[in-house]
Amino acid sequence: RPSPGAMVLCGRGLPFGGRRRRRWRKCAALLGALAAAAAWAPDANGSWAFATAAPLPGGAAGPAHGRCKGAVVPRPRPRRLRSPMAAYEDLGSDFRQFLEQTDSSTYVREFLEQTDSTAYVGVGRGEAEFSRSRDFDSERWKKHASLTRYGREIIGLFFGTTTRRILPILAMLGIFATLVEAYSYFAARNYQLPEINLPAAPFELTAPLLGLLLVFRTNSSYERFAAGSRAVHSISGNLQDLLRQLLTWTSDGRPRATSEVAHICDLVVLYHRWLCTDYLLMGQHPEGKGKESRASLNRRLGRADAAPLTPALVHLALSWEMNRVPYLELPQRQGLETTLVRVNADLNVCCQLLRTPIPLAYTRSLLRFLNLWLTLLPFSLVRTFTDFNKGTWWENQPLFVVPLTTCFIGLVFLSLEDIAVQIEEPFVVQSEKLERLSSWFQMDADEMRDLTGSLQAREHYDPVQLRAAEYNEPLAP
Repeated sequence: RPSPGAMVLCGRGLPFGGRRRRRWRKCAALLGALAAAAAWAPDANGSWAFATAAPLPGGAAGPAHGRCKGAVVPRPRPRRLRSPMAAYEDLGSDFRQFLEQTDSSTYVREFLEQTDSTAYVGVGRGEAEFSRSRDFDSERWKKHASLTRYGREIIGLFFGTTTRRILPILAMLGIFATLVEAYSYFAARNYQLPEINLPAAPFELTAPLLGLLLVFRTNSSYERFAAGSRAVHSISGNLQDLLRQLLTWTSDGRPRATSEVAHICDLVVLYHRWLCTDYLLMGQHPEGKGKESRASLNRRLGRADAAPLTPALVHLALSWEMNRVPYLELPQRQGLETTLVRVNADLNVCCQLLRTPIPLAYTRSLLRFLNLWLTLLPFSLVRTFTDFNKGTWWENQPLFVVPLTTCFIGLVFLSLEDIAVQIEEPFVVQSEKLERLSSWFQMDADEMRDLTGSLQAREHYDPVQLRAAEYNEPLAP
């Protein structure tokens, strides 16, 4: 009987079919071949057999993954999918079991010998991992626009994040509406109690105004959210351009040794990580990674780990390091400074959003008006639903429809107001996205250095040796 992993490899038991199943089979075959290649090695007698590889951090067997200088970069993981390393382990074990039970080792060995598997090692891995960890990929966009969203999103009406946030207010509003309805029920049967109700006309006149105020509030918050997202991505793009310029720009057009700009490249990566995990979040990272990034950047600058840090200090260090980069002409140095100026401009936009909220008078007046409107609404609904149960089995019974209606209207209005407050500060709500962006930036920077080194290895000369011979400069020991 085949194992569950072998059945998955063959495409059986999958919840989809057709083109997607054929794609799955191709991907499963490719992953199995890669897992077999990672564990295939010649033994002491010269014959090919499966070897035991170094253990991975997750406990699986396979080749050790890492970056230059032995650093291991944490990679973003999909939120709702299984870990890729666990899938590789299962697929690789099933594929190796299949090869051991069949006479196919000769074909696999010939395939591995004829394939140049080291041509593009390390190129594109960062983009691939980051695209799988985005909040929205192609499949999720299709799911987002599918017709099933009308039934799928109803559950969020009761268990969504916004509903859980405003649930205490809704509970208090429902209890108050229940007390109002109970008093009206007893007052209708006891003439000594005065009836307390309000006409519906004031609420009908002010409801459109309240809706417009909430829409204006939400639109203003979304403009801030969009401006913050654009600024963060612009900072990442400009810092990426700065890395590219440092790795490629030279005065004579010859390749630059990556060791000449290694220190400043590390500084740029740490700076981006500190911005995404500490500075833009104002030190409120959910997992406390902001303190680690600030300590690492302070150590790179030669300061105490807990020393206060500002972007101006980092920009000063970057400018000082750029002035030390050799073999650059004046226009090229000015181009590096221009890139740093654009980073500073986008960072000023982020600082403005962090330190300047929507005018508090508008926010407070809207919140007071909304609370007063919802508090007085049950007194009007009691009068509106006076004859609601006439001629039904519910006649002469308490009108529970009043608290239900009040809670429903409160859910609509309070949800809009709470969403506006959440997205008004555009960075804390995107803390996970910013952390993934910093991980992607670090992996992309490492891959840019790897690619630069591989391009230099294809040349027949050493740029450091040539410059030393041309400028009569002694080589460093």
